[in-house]
Amino acid sequence: MRSAKHNDIPEQKLSDAVTISRQFLRSVRLDTDFGREDALSGYVCQGTAKALLENMARQLVDTKQRAFTWTGPYGGGKSSLALMLCSLVGPNAKLREKARQILALPADSAVAKVFASRGDGWMVLP
Repeated sequence: MRSAKHNDIPEQKLSDAVTISRQFLRSVRLDTDFGREDALSGYVCQGTAKALLENMARQLVDTKQRAFTWTGPYGGGKSSLALMLCSLVGPNAKLREKARQILALPADSAVAKVFASRGDGWMVLP
């Protein structure tokens, strides 16, 4: 009877087959990552994040609501989304364009209209 161990198959580690992109190795820090193009690389805007931005934009247009709280689990992407929003409205035109591309916002979306930035953009205080 042969043992359950298969000595003829080399042992392989998960790290041999999977690599993690650098931007996911640490948490986003708005104070140090804002303004860095590489900090936006690899960001994937999930449907819930897009819905949150759309809801905020609608609230800004339709109501007098001006303060918002984002809640969610640790590692859920709140800071990454905040960095994306800061980049979307901030003073760097190149970052604004990259954020628009990553978010893939239709020109007629509430987010594109409400958070439109021209010229020097918005003053962002991370």
